[in-house]
Amino acid sequence: MSVFERIKEFIRRITNKTPQIETLKEKPDGVVAPKGKIEEIESFEIESFAERLKVPENSLLKDSVTFKNLDQKTLGKLAKTIGKLGGKLGWTHSEKPTISGEFNGKSFLSIKRKNVWKGYDGQTICTENGYYDIKTSKINPKMGKYEEHLTLEDGTSTNFYASLGEPDGYVRSVVSRNGISLIEVADLAIMHGDAHEFENFAQPSEELLGEYSKATGLPIIMDSYKIYGDNGLKATTGLDMKDLQWTMEEQESSVIYPYIVSIEVSKQADDAHKSKKKTIKYAYTSPEAYKNGEKPYMIYMDGIDGRTGFSGMFRLKGDSYVDNSTFRRENGKYTYDTISYEEIMKLAGKMPIQLSERTKAAIMGESRMPWGIQKIYDRAIYIEHKNENVKENSSSEEIDLS
Repeated sequence: MSVFERIKEFIRRITNKTPQIETLKEKPDGVVAPKGKIEEIESFEIESFAERLKVPENSLLKDSVTFKNLDQKTLGKLAKTIGKLGGKLGWTHSEKPTISGEFNGKSFLSIKRKNVWKGYDGQTICTENGYYDIKTSKINPKMGKYEEHLTLEDGTSTNFYASLGEPDGYVRSVVSRNGISLIEVADLAIMHGDAHEFENFAQPSEELLGEYSKATGLPIIMDSYKIYGDNGLKATTGLDMKDLQWTMEEQESSVIYPYIVSIEVSKQADDAHKSKKKTIKYAYTSPEAYKNGEKPYMIYMDGIDGRTGFSGMFRLKGDSYVDNSTFRRENGKYTYDTISYEEIMKLAGKMPIQLSERTKAAIMGESRMPWGIQKIYDRAIYIEHKNENVKENSSSEEIDLS
């Protein structure tokens, strides 16, 4: 055995992986999807900072709420928030506020939404630091949609969207401060492109689809546009290729759509630094698979451990995952390394790898409004129902936006 081969074998024994750089020098086509250079983020690590961006759970706090009439100047200032969310008084919202007062010592008004689904109520609660937009079913007020867009006193902005009393719905949480954002999204991949990474980077190369599938025993997953487009691969390769949904359905008949969970940390560009982004995405066969703690069907990393594109994909095989960045040809055969779920999570370092408790609660159908907002909303809906079939009296003045 040559010195080079002995070094290579030593590295293999201590890391349980073939050293990619040495393999590449030995054989140019040895590594199909090599990782890139790991870029260090200047001045601080955005993934560790993301831990401090998490919004504390406050749904059980009994905030201070006082109902009272506000002066026209304050009402007008608050109502201008309606324009920021794309609404217009008299069109999307009533011209008169339903109720007003103070929430945690600051002014608020709640105004009826006119453009809601039939059988639903809606209110937009405007506060000094943003707004809450809420829609609930008249038959079951615990069911509906909840949105908040706030800027807190420390400069943190929060944007949260979730279903109320309804599991498996679309959930999105964005928390930002000082140009750094933590973004969490969970949803069924219904639209084309929702599973983009899992269909476009499932194999480490589009030139070696058959070789990869034969070596790993895994099905070929492709974007349906690539399969059936004018230059579709299926027509030229003759290989059995399916999109992610179809692939999952063949292995789990209960699959309706793949369930995608995404966590992203990003830092905006400034004069001294360029934009940075780290992402980890999980593909599950169903929301239940996620909630039951099952291993994700596929895992994708971007900007983590030098991975992106084809090299960022891990695919479940048995109890471990095929690491696409290690797919290579050795001694005329294609081979690869496997990695455990726990080892993949360690690659993320300080990057958040799990959804926040608030986002998890929304997925479970346990999302709730903050206590004070619930109190304001309930009072506003009670007033609107009471006056629903009665001509509005003149005690509530129209808002002067001048």
